[in-house]
Amino acid sequence: MTGAMISRRDLIKIGGLVTAAGAIGLGQSAAQAASPLPSTVIFDAAHDGARRLAERNHSAGWARLALRGDRWQFAQDHLGQPAGTIVGYTGWSDFVFLRGALHERGLRVHAQTRLAAPRASLFSWIAH
Repeated sequence: MTGAMISRRDLIKIGGLVTAAGAIGLGQSAAQAASPLPSTVIFDAAHDGARRLAERNHSAGWARLALRGDRWQFAQDHLGQPAGTIVGYTGWSDFVFLRGALHERGLRVHAQTRLAAPRASLFSWIAH
């Protein structure tokens, strides 16, 4: 199987993002904590590394949304309701587009990092 390898450094960065997501959760009000929203992972379906990272989140019970096709239509179809915590593994252009779409829906990106990938850049980000 060919594809982007995820390095130890990238896994450490991802661990920092997950820690940041937990810290965001600690800041929620008691009412929000009593009825938590679902967690979702959005990933670039064309990137092997993004698919593998999304699978790890999915095995932890997170919903997966594969980013493919028309990006605007994807946002209309999948980002209509507040979605709780969203973790993304996408390229830069998709990240910038999704960040704007999430901002329009009242969600903000709280952490982002570039992951090393031999074929194409991959960014990991968290929105809430």
